[in-house]
Amino acid sequence: MTALEDLSGHLASELVVVDIGCRWGFAPHWKALGSYVTLYGFDADEIEIARLDEEFADEPRMHFFARALGSQSGHGTLMLTAEPGSTSLFPRSSARLGHIPEYDGARVTSETDVVVSTLDQWRDEEGVGRIDSLKLDTQGSELDILRGAVRSLATARHVEVEVAFNELFEGAPVFADVDTFLRGQGFALWRFRDLVHHALHEAPDPPPVTEYVWYESKPQSLTGQGGQLMWCNAHFVRRDVYAPEPSLGWQTRLRDACLMSALQFHDLAVLALGRLVLEPGCPDLVRASAERVRAGVAAARSTAPAKRATLAGRLRVLRRGVLGLSDQEPN
Repeated sequence: MTALEDLSGHLASELVVVDIGCRWGFAPHWKALGSYVTLYGFDADEIEIARLDEEFADEPRMHFFARALGSQSGHGTLMLTAEPGSTSLFPRSSARLGHIPEYDGARVTSETDVVVSTLDQWRDEEGVGRIDSLKLDTQGSELDILRGAVRSLATARHVEVEVAFNELFEGAPVFADVDTFLRGQGFALWRFRDLVHHALHEAPDPPPVTEYVWYESKPQSLTGQGGQLMWCNAHFVRRDVYAPEPSLGWQTRLRDACLMSALQFHDLAVLALGRLVLEPGCPDLVRASAERVRAGVAAARSTAPAKRATLAGRLRVLRRGVLGLSDQEPN
């Protein structure tokens, strides 16, 4: 048993993860929680759900539902595409389809009527008391689903949403719309992952460019390609996961610590663990488990020391990257 599984064993009830748009199955990081997580997956494609049911028939904590979700109950038109992962309730932007090679697989091949319900309605039907983490990847309808999940969001500590920065689907919201809505529900953006750029047909092979990501004052460079930033996976957390707050109770801190550890948001996990051991009423056994997990994170950090850059050094790095200067160029 890992230290995280040992810590998770003190939960009053298992963590609940909902994955909407679960084609190909659940993210592998949830395996770190062992038997202390229950996963519910949704996809409007009945064939894909049948395949997942068969593939994971021996996994009692994985449940799959062939259901389209939205902001309210009703009916919708599901557009099936040449690449099944592009299937959507929204039509692809015709202006984009003709200019970006990556979208060639998004051609609509057929349409079918589907029944649409809300996530809150499903929770009532299934008797699911709470949702801890919610992930959405539904090709444009993510904000509609969130609007139909307000009661479910009230218990959530983490939300992952595939968001578009530029038009991918006709009439579909973009990142700014999703961000505004989730901020109104008590969440804040924590991290972008998987930033996706697409080149144009007219410029299919742009030369490489050097880009930088900054962690505090520590730059990490990568050699990328051209193209327009189109979408990414945006991770939001409830503000009291990181903001100074009065006691939330040791069980809430414990849930946060387990969840953030599985997501590999180790800074948030360490923060939750530090607050957990200070919560009134936290049992000594839980404190001991928390210290073991925290020690593991500290050990991992010590094996990868990073040099902290000065502001002047930062500017030199950027200057070299932008102007193409060598290390020998004068400052």
